[in-house]
Amino acid sequence: YKVINKLGGIYMTLNSKVKQSGFTIVELMIATMVFSVILVVITMGVLYFSRSYYKGVYASMTQNAARDISDAVGQAVQFGTGEPTTYAYHSGVVDGYFCAGGYVFVFKLGQQYDGTSGTTGMYMQPMDGDCTHSASVVTLPQRQLLGNRMRITYLNFDGANGLYTLDIKVAYGDADLLSDNMGLGADLQCKLGAGSEYCAVAQYTTSIRQRKT
Repeated sequence: YKVINKLGGIYMTLNSKVKQSGFTIVELMIATMVFSVILVVITMGVLYFSRSYYKGVYASMTQNAARDISDAVGQAVQFGTGEPTTYAYHSGVVDGYFCAGGYVFVFKLGQQYDGTSGTTGMYMQPMDGDCTHSASVVTLPQRQLLGNRMRITYLNFDGANGLYTLDIKVAYGDADLLSDNMGLGADLQCKLGAGSEYCAVAQYTTSIRQRKT
């Protein structure tokens, strides 16, 4: 626009142009694309760290369960009197039990503990009579040795003359995440791929010497 001002008999003309600035459609498209790429990268990073976090949590829980079972059996053998009743896994046999130190250890291979039923998973309880009878009745106090969604996939407890070996494998997760859908076997592993962060396997082998009194 043009401004005409009269000052002291002198005419002064000023020209001024008003400039308008903004984003073009191409610039907006480029900015949107860059922002979308950044969001995708951030999302993938969050998902990766979430999967790693849950994988670590469930692996730690499974390892602790296997170690707790080894400790419970070890203490029963070490401080118990009398010869423990050993158990050896054979193909096709899923129900098992063995006795040591006045306790009976009862389990079902491949059966997932649902966190509610007291006679699923693997539990220990005081003996009531001989070992076979003790495994068929409920005796309090009863202690569950597995966490929710865990199962015993393999167990071997054997030995004699005061020296015993416990080999146990614990798995966390549903059957479709395991290499054997029956949840059995010493070689059982978690499947790779989607959902593998919700699966974990831990195996413990320990030698136990009975203390003589």
